[in-house]
Amino acid sequence: MDMTGASNAIGQDDHSSPLGPDEGLFNIPVPEGEVAVLQNHARPTVRILVADDHPTILEMVKKILKAHHGFEVVGEARDGQHAVSLAESLKPDVIVINVTMPKMSGFEAARRIRV
Repeated sequence: MDMTGASNAIGQDDHSSPLGPDEGLFNIPVPEGEVAVLQNHARPTVRILVADDHPTILEMVKKILKAHHGFEVVGEARDGQHAVSLAESLKPDVIVINVTMPKMSGFEAARRIRV
């Protein structure tokens, strides 16, 4: 059976061939004018505290976060108690925390951290 130019059962084009850089299932138009300016230039910085007792994981998470525009790593902790202390003093927007750490688990630290 020849399937060239045919549509599938729900009436959408076949996407089995590789897609070009401007093609895809989610072609969302970019707004023009003032809205686009606000979206591109008024992005606030998200302040992040990272807590993990494994130095390699801690460094990897920090590196990934720092590679993204708009993220700022403001502190790092190696145990749950230190995470609670830093969260209170630094007031980060987001905390990335390991659940299994010495002195206090990430679960207990999360319970103690107040917004």
